[in-house]
Amino acid sequence: MHIYVIWDDWGTLGQQERSEIIMDAYEEAQGQQRALGVAVAMGLTRAEGQRMGVSGG
Repeated sequence: MHIYVIWDDWGTLGQQERSEIIMDAYEEAQGQQRALGVAVAMGLTRAEGQRMGVSGG
């Protein structure tokens, strides 16, 4: 599973920190077993998402 979180407040954080925040939140909400199925957890600003072809919403 790939998780992309589009949020402009990511701008001050590095990619590693963004991914860790997303994974921590996903594991808390869905449990450790489901979190093991996540291959990519990426936090992007709106501009970064547009450059990568990932749109929010």
